[in-house]
Amino acid sequence: TLYAENQHLTAVNPKNQKAVDAGLKRAKEDLDKGVAAEAAQDFDKALSHYANAWDDTVRAIEEAAKAK
Repeated sequence: TLYAENQHLTAVNPKNQKAVDAGLKRAKEDLDKGVAAEAAQDFDKALSHYANAWDDTVRAIEEAAKAK
């Protein structure tokens, strides 16, 4: 849900928007990999991808909040 709530995140400083978008793109890719791994019943791999997606989203949020 963290990704879903922030998938259209706008950076406070427009110069940081590219980094925010890149982080969200990585998060989406990891989410998709997690879904695929879960469908293949590889739950350890799925959890790893979901954790990576969470971390990517958190970093994107932090980047978006930077004033400089």
